[in-house]
Amino acid sequence: MEINFPYAPGTPGADFANNGGKYWRNLTPANKALLDEMHQWVKAENINLSDLCTHYLHGSLLLLRYLRANTFNTKKAKKHIEKTIEWRKTQNIPELMKQSPEEILGCKMADIVDNFPHWHYGYDRSGRPILFKQQGEFDVKAIKRICGGSFDRVIRYHVWEQELINRVCYEQSLKSKTIIETLMVVWDVKGMQMSTLSSDFRSLMSSMIKMDQDYYPETLGKIMIVNAPSVFPMIWGVIKPWLDAVTAAKVSIKGSEYKAMLIESLGMENVPANYGGTKAPLTHDIHPYAQAMEVVYNVIPESLSGHHPAVPKAPKPPVVEDPGLAEDFDHLKVSTGGSEAGSRQESVDGEAVAAEGSDVPQTVFSGATATAADASGSSAAPPVATGGYKQREFIY
Repeated sequence: MEINFPYAPGTPGADFANNGGKYWRNLTPANKALLDEMHQWVKAENINLSDLCTHYLHGSLLLLRYLRANTFNTKKAKKHIEKTIEWRKTQNIPELMKQSPEEILGCKMADIVDNFPHWHYGYDRSGRPILFKQQGEFDVKAIKRICGGSFDRVIRYHVWEQELINRVCYEQSLKSKTIIETLMVVWDVKGMQMSTLSSDFRSLMSSMIKMDQDYYPETLGKIMIVNAPSVFPMIWGVIKPWLDAVTAAKVSIKGSEYKAMLIESLGMENVPANYGGTKAPLTHDIHPYAQAMEVVYNVIPESLSGHHPAVPKAPKPPVVEDPGLAEDFDHLKVSTGGSEAGSRQESVDGEAVAAEGSDVPQTVFSGATATAADASGSSAAPPVATGGYKQREFIY
């Protein structure tokens, strides 16, 4: 089977006229040659790209992320890939992703949200995951205290977040049949002051930003900073040097007049009511990653209030447009050349989408498991929910 996944509308990859020939489907001849060189290197060095990224659509798309991050300098891109693989081994990503966020942080998620409200909450117009972070309410001293007196657990949780959202992008791509490899971030800085920039704040934030840029390149779509107070230009003067030039260019800053920016980028229906949209408002009762964990782990976390636990969705049969999609996606076939007229199709050498069976998680927190229905349509007896999570039928 041949699959032609375009980039999601509204993303740089879909903008043939302005993306500089740096994205699949309209690579310049020179950049195509550099991508071929990277593929040859991967093959010669016997590099397993699953060690570089657990869930990716195709090797060419993954390698292009590292080429773009290194201005198509193959020598730098190769070193970047080797460094990332070594780092991922030290992090033991597979074991990390078997843990719940509460296990990683060593505290109740409600305590985290009370001191740092943040959520994955829906998708933008292009289908990219949206992260809302109320940075102005971030109490770095309290977070450090409840996480054991250091930021080690917080950093581990951030790695878990990045891996989770990467998987969500992968699932969204399969669901929408478009290439989705970046996310949107809404950073609410209401209430931030210069005093917010304590040594602990600077240490934690600069470490996380550096980690994102070093080990998750080309995964950020845009950061929209809202509710910027009058003192924010000085705050931004401290934060901006932590960002590379490419990342800094993806940042837009607004004060209280931010509604139009959010609606334009996200769509009215994807903006929470407390930010001027029509989506249900964000509250401290919502688990930060309830939606993502439903997609990835086949569980729905209970609400953080403890009074209104999330209820599993009513089971429904999966919509299967092509039963061979998961198996044959390694045969991704996309067009090259920027013009509509005369565009040609070019096959990409087949590569595994991910580890065998990775599209159906077999291990969920604290021994709970979730298994999709077998080929006959029947499913195993539902496991007992543990750790405050509800099980639901996996539908992807």
